[in-house]
Amino acid sequence: MDYQPVYLPGDAVTATASAQLTAGNLLEVTGNATVGPATTSGADPSVKVVGVAAADTLANARVTFYARATVHESTALGTVTAGDQVGAGTNGDSPGGVRTITPPALSGTLTAAGVNQEISHARSVLGVALTTATYPAKCRWMSYLGGRRNA
Repeated sequence: MDYQPVYLPGDAVTATASAQLTAGNLLEVTGNATVGPATTSGADPSVKVVGVAAADTLANARVTFYARATVHESTALGTVTAGDQVGAGTNGDSPGGVRTITPPALSGTLTAAGVNQEISHARSVLGVALTTATYPAKCRWMSYLGGRRNA
């Protein structure tokens, strides 16, 4: 059996707009198969950005956007919620799926162990979930790596 990604970087993807959008807006995951304007959380940029709006769109309408990276579909290991960062399964999971990767809770003064934990977390994240799914259903997710499209 062969596998092919659902969308490649730059492909036109459709989703439901969670708010009014303007062509050229950066979009982030805001819910199950839903996107909205990219926002920030404090000083941090969004980790849920998935592409750029192709046209002005009203809230709750279908929006076409250009994907920033490859979109895959894999078995959800446990429950994966749209907007979650996803990574490979852990010991005991069925092989080949993705699961939610929870960021470590860092606070106060960073220690060497805390820094190592954050680096390990960052290296384990493959992308962001576009849909919500529970095992054994499939979850669509977008890779954080842009890759390139073959001509």
